[in-house]
Amino acid sequence: MIPSALPGALRRVRSAVRRNPVPEPPPAPGAPIYLINTCGWPNYGDELITRGWLRHLAEHRPDVEVWVDCPQPGRAAFLFRDDHPRLKTTNTLWQLVDAAREHPEEARRRFVEEKIVGLGTPRIDLGLEALRGMGSLHLLGGGYLNDIWSDQRLLVDAIAVLKRRFGVPAYATGGGFLPTASPDVAARLADTLAEFDFAESRDQEGADLLGIPLGLDDAFLALAPPRTVFDERDDMPTAMIMIQGDFVAPELDDSIVRQIASFVDEYGNGRDDVGFVEAVPLEDLRFRELCNDVLPKARFYTFVDLWRGGFPAAERQVWMSTRFHMHLVAAAAGAAGTALSVLPGFYDVKHDSLLQRGTGWSLSALGADGVQPPTRNPEFRSLAEGYRDEKVRQAERLYPA
Repeated sequence: MIPSALPGALRRVRSAVRRNPVPEPPPAPGAPIYLINTCGWPNYGDELITRGWLRHLAEHRPDVEVWVDCPQPGRAAFLFRDDHPRLKTTNTLWQLVDAAREHPEEARRRFVEEKIVGLGTPRIDLGLEALRGMGSLHLLGGGYLNDIWSDQRLLVDAIAVLKRRFGVPAYATGGGFLPTASPDVAARLADTLAEFDFAESRDQEGADLLGIPLGLDDAFLALAPPRTVFDERDDMPTAMIMIQGDFVAPELDDSIVRQIASFVDEYGNGRDDVGFVEAVPLEDLRFRELCNDVLPKARFYTFVDLWRGGFPAAERQVWMSTRFHMHLVAAAAGAAGTALSVLPGFYDVKHDSLLQRGTGWSLSALGADGVQPPTRNPEFRSLAEGYRDEKVRQAERLYPA
């Protein structure tokens, strides 16, 4: 039996609903911005690039939703949680690339296009469908689109499909596309990048090979004020070492340890005034541990130290680095250094692109007897500020306020 008072109560509720309708949501501030990168492992260079773009967008487009598509979206959510107020993370395109690997190589590009257009991948269909409504798709810079990780070039194909079939603007900035050994692969990549609204290479070799403009590494954007990437304390060691743990053959370990000790003895301020730096956690702990006997008092700066406290570089220092972004950031701080090349065709191209930009560093062979003296270009700090400003202007053109 229905209580007699209920009909009257329902009328009062309905009347209140009519007087106080559910408010309409505010108009969307703009279609979401979609960034793609290999951040989240983490690797200091990839994280720095992503942070640079997010902080720029936070300053100029704070009301627009920004997505970061990367292999490790959970880690990325923590790394960049303070860098943009409307950040979201996913791995939709990276999962699509992983799914394509299950197919024969000649069928992978076709698989990517079929799934983007027709869907049929239940675990990521919602993400793929959402890509059609993005304001832009932007491949951030870094050296992850080359023969070393050849399947990851499918990211370029995926973005081209979304541009071609759904009209989503497509950008690629600060790209490192070498090594690209096969002329056929290079020609196909050039054709695909030609479909983008904008694409550039951070090195001259890649620009010439693919017929795209020469640009700058995206990490220069991260140098833009008001925030600084540098550790501003004055107690940092004089000699700084960054020898990566990946891509280095174990049979070189002993000679590299001797090379590190020689560098410290010849160009540092004694074996008690040394620091090791980690870009990739655990990987880059390797040579700090191998040098325990010869440099027992050396300090070790973890990735977390760099991420929270700033990059430990200053003009009074000398650096020895295999990693490209350590070369870039330390030189921008005014430090002298010598770069060491790992994996010919990859790191030598990267370091050479910075030498051509005027860092003034010397270049040594990894594991050789001795090492070239660390050198600097006293004008590079000013040059780096110019490169930073050029990158800011590029970001403003791609994402006008």
